[in-house]
Amino acid sequence: MFKTFNNNQEQIEWLVKEIENNLKNDELRYDDIMVIHTNPKDTKIAVGKARELLFERKINSNLAGVTTTPDVFFEENAIVFTGIYRAKGNEAAMIYVINGQECFKGSELDKKEIFYLRQ
Repeated sequence: MFKTFNNNQEQIEWLVKEIENNLKNDELRYDDIMVIHTNPKDTKIAVGKARELLFERKINSNLAGVTTTPDVFFEENAIVFTGIYRAKGNEAAMIYVINGQECFKGSELDKKEIFYLRQ
C-alpha cells in the first residue's frame, strides 16, 4: 500500500498509530516491525520524532547500528528503525517505508557514496 501525506507530522502520526495498532490488535511483537527510512544521509534525524512519539506511548525502539551495537539488528522489546542499506537482508512481518519521496532526490547523494554503498 502507498499512502501520501500533506506533511511530515501527518506521516509520523499515522506511522505511530499504525504501530500501536500492530502491537495491540494485530498481535505482532516489537521485533516483527521494521521502519525503513530511504535517505541514508539523514536517517538518525528523520526518525527522531517518530521514535519520540513511540517512547511517549511506552513503545521502545532502536536505530539499528546507532542505538544498538553494529551486529544487532532486531531486539525483542523494540521496534527497529533503519536506513535503506542497513535493512537489506533483514526480514520482518510488518515493514514501513517512510519518506519515500527521498528516493526521487537521489541526485543529491554523492555519486562516490552511492557506488561504494552498492558494492
